[in-house]
Amino acid sequence: MKNAFKIVIFMLLVLISSCSKDDSNQESPEIESSTPKLSSLTAIQNTNTYALSFVYNNMGKWISGSSYNQNYTISYTPNGTISFYEKEGSSSSDVTYLYDSSDQLNKIIYDTYEVDFVYSNGKMVGLNLFDTDLIAYIDLTYNENDLIETITDSNELIRYTFTYDHLNRIVRVDEASVNMTGDEYVNTYYRIYTYENHKNPVYELLHPTFGTKQITFSPLNILPETQKIFQNSETLDMFIFSEYHVKSIKRYHISSDTTVLNNFECQYTLENNLVTSLTINYSDSYNTQSSQTIHYTYQEP
Repeated sequence: MKNAFKIVIFMLLVLISSCSKDDSNQESPEIESSTPKLSSLTAIQNTNTYALSFVYNNMGKWISGSSYNQNYTISYTPNGTISFYEKEGSSSSDVTYLYDSSDQLNKIIYDTYEVDFVYSNGKMVGLNLFDTDLIAYIDLTYNENDLIETITDSNELIRYTFTYDHLNRIVRVDEASVNMTGDEYVNTYYRIYTYENHKNPVYELLHPTFGTKQITFSPLNILPETQKIFQNSETLDMFIFSEYHVKSIKRYHISSDTTVLNNFECQYTLENNLVTSLTINYSDSYNTQSSQTIHYTYQEP
């Protein structure tokens, strides 16, 4: 029941997938981009509005912005990797990123939470999640193309298996839960993804800053939720964010490929090859319907 409840909550959420400030002045040299950068995201559903903004320095490095009307700043290590995220007036929201001697991300500290990274031969194979004490561990396996094949969450007792297309886009996610005897994972649901040909500017902003391998560890509540193909929020929000815009998501029970349990259809408006708005239309097998619109703005280089 806990797994089913969390899945329902996730679907509803889709509608509503060095440690000082001075480090930002010690960045490694960068080449200024000629591509317009994402300046804001504004989501509107019924009477609710949620806005994110992004501010860059002279070389196009993301350094600050606002979230839920609170300002935030981002600091970097001398070699340009993120070291600290700070939200104005809320020290409990501060996030510290630590690295090992090989410059691999090995620890994230957030309030009472901590994420420890486990590597094998330079590859991230696990995550230990703490809230003072260990609350869960996540195991990752990879396919022959070095892409994440499975993610297993020991706390929720659920395993996700990912299938890719020729562009390395995830086109199917199988959800497996532990069986009644608790000795193996059994597939219960699966999701089918289709994509647009245009790339996702949120991914292009977010993943180079907060990402490692395919997983992004974000202190921000990033939109749109439909681009989050995998998500875990037991500590810091972590997810696999789509590089290409998702066109549709259909979720089925493993016993049927005809009854769509949850359906998301995404419609995009483009100007000069840039997405300026996204409307997400949702429906389910109970005839529930709703929609959400997200507006994008850009900063000229």
